[in-house]
Amino acid sequence: WDARIGRWLTTDPAGQFSSPYLGMGNNPISRIDPDGGYSPPTDFINKQTGEHKHVKDGINQIILVDNSDWINVINYSFDVSIGFKKGISFGDTPILPNFLGIFRFPETGKGFARYSVNFNNENYTAAGQQQTGDNYISKSGFIALYKTFVEFNDLTGYTAHYGDISAFDPRIQLGHSSHFRGSAVDIHYIGNNGVELFGNSAYSSANVITMNNFFEIAENNGFTSNFSYGNRFMHKVSTLDGRNNGVHLNHFHIGLPDSWTNRQGGVRYGNSSTVPLPGNYSSIIPYR
Repeated sequence: WDARIGRWLTTDPAGQFSSPYLGMGNNPISRIDPDGGYSPPTDFINKQTGEHKHVKDGINQIILVDNSDWINVINYSFDVSIGFKKGISFGDTPILPNFLGIFRFPETGKGFARYSVNFNNENYTAAGQQQTGDNYISKSGFIALYKTFVEFNDLTGYTAHYGDISAFDPRIQLGHSSHFRGSAVDIHYIGNNGVELFGNSAYSSANVITMNNFFEIAENNGFTSNFSYGNRFMHKVSTLDGRNNGVHLNHFHIGLPDSWTNRQGGVRYGNSSTVPLPGNYSSIIPYR
């Protein structure tokens, strides 16, 4: 794209639109195409069933939809010959990615809520600016986590309480060496009758059947880098680590494969109030 003459200089290698020069659907403001491949799709998620649908309309967004409106998702179409999407008049306000391509996961929904006690890293300072939120997640992680929570609730009727995922800038490690790619989640242990457990006795008080059910559902949705304390529960763990992690007395951890095996450098955020950001933003590729 040459902004001086307002023209595309090369063709779109993916051939996604009616003209080979219609990169990003001729809309570089609302859409992105960082590698010349397919522009990211809209992902619809059914709030009651966890079902999701990709629509290759070049709009990188997530839209949560009530089950009663799901028929609109099934019938939704994208006019590729014109290069823009038809209007969406159903579903919640679209959830858009931040400048690094990760999405903020909802605070509450079917089968999930934040920690009841303030164990979340909600406020911290980075690059000299106040930052808010520790529940940013990749798009693939968003879809998998939402479906896990919904299916667990369908099976048990219980609500799981989650904490850290990733900071607004995933280069900041919120006290965890794997919580910066938007693909690993901390969750409180679940006790009898679905009670949320706190403290270092949480592991020993957790209901084994309930916990095993949760891990099985999570694994079926792609979370295979998982940790709990000791060997009380049945679940997959990281192939690189090969064991459960001793720090997980008061919470357990589920992660997509890249949350552990593809770790990269970052700045650990623990009790420190100020975190300098390494590198520069231009070197960061948006996460999928």
